[in-house]
Amino acid sequence: MINQSKGNRASPPLAVKEITDVYIRENFNALARYFAEQNQLLNFKFLEFTFDGSVTEQKVPHGLGFTPKDIIRSKVTGPGVCTFNHRLFDDEFINVSTTNSVRVRCYVGTYFRDASQINPGETDTEDFFAKIPTIPGKNGNITSVIRAYLVQDSDDLILIGTPNDSDSTAVTLPDATLYKGRSIQFQKNDDNFIQHQVLPFKSTQTIDGQTNTTLCTYRERITLQSDGTNWRILLRDYPKEWRSTFYANPSAITNFGTVSLTHYQWRRDGDRIIFKWTFRAGTTAAAIADVRFPTNIRVDTTKLSINARGYNLGLAFHVTNGASSAFWSANNTYVLFYDNTSTDRLFFANAGASNAFQKLNGNSVAVTSGDMFLEISMAVQGWRG
Repeated sequence: MINQSKGNRASPPLAVKEITDVYIRENFNALARYFAEQNQLLNFKFLEFTFDGSVTEQKVPHGLGFTPKDIIRSKVTGPGVCTFNHRLFDDEFINVSTTNSVRVRCYVGTYFRDASQINPGETDTEDFFAKIPTIPGKNGNITSVIRAYLVQDSDDLILIGTPNDSDSTAVTLPDATLYKGRSIQFQKNDDNFIQHQVLPFKSTQTIDGQTNTTLCTYRERITLQSDGTNWRILLRDYPKEWRSTFYANPSAITNFGTVSLTHYQWRRDGDRIIFKWTFRAGTTAAAIADVRFPTNIRVDTTKLSINARGYNLGLAFHVTNGASSAFWSANNTYVLFYDNTSTDRLFFANAGASNAFQKLNGNSVAVTSGDMFLEISMAVQGWRG
């Protein structure tokens, strides 16, 4: 048995001030704004009705005066499932079936271009909601997450962080096929190199043709939009200034003794990181020297370009007085190279090497208390341009 049925005026725009349900009101406002931007009209009424138990093909009066084609923003509470029997809609009633007791709140009506149409939305070309069931969001809502999260209808901007500066956070998008036209923004909200992931709802869906996308540096942000099948990246941006954050310091500069006067900078350039380091060596050792990257920074081996001698990713200068009081000589210039094995570090080789790069010892690169200047540019695993 129907306990109640109520609605507000059918003339567009809908008198949303009469609706008390915040969830439905805010989402309809967003939808109405979207259609206004498209110069298109809405004729919908808000209905609320309840059933005490299961019903089959029950009529519910709508009061529109024409046969509606669409149900949008339906919200069903209670143990039952409500099915809208669209084939039985007419100019007086919508038709529903339920499996148990339910409370239903929804909008019923039609989108149309011409207000004079007798039965708006009748043709396939006019049946807009068959292609875009809902356009949620657009309310300016900001959500902060630090653990696995599924994007909600009310989310517009999602700030992604981590609770412990070590674990990555995964955020899952809604089903692209149900949200054609919806756009969502994401921003990395923690100041570190932890790579957070944005994932499609289904494994068969993609983000710009990929199985996921990442947010890797502080304040990096992306805007995604559903095309009705998959998600597309409309915008990716990130700060590009030089920074000296503590976590970008190399985890080790080995076999140069206890280094001092360390200064480092880094900045992002697409999928690449550019490092600049200076330090004063301690007592250098007769053992292989290397520079090791901070956590979560690893050489992207799929984007390396090899020359005849090896993978050259940077240069190093050992500053001493050269011949005729020159600041340094050619013998004090070195290549920093990837050895095709260790993605977390680079090694030193003679810049003038005529054969394949050979790893040098610390005491072959710098003298005790010598000053070193390093500059590296390389693609990083997981970073997107």
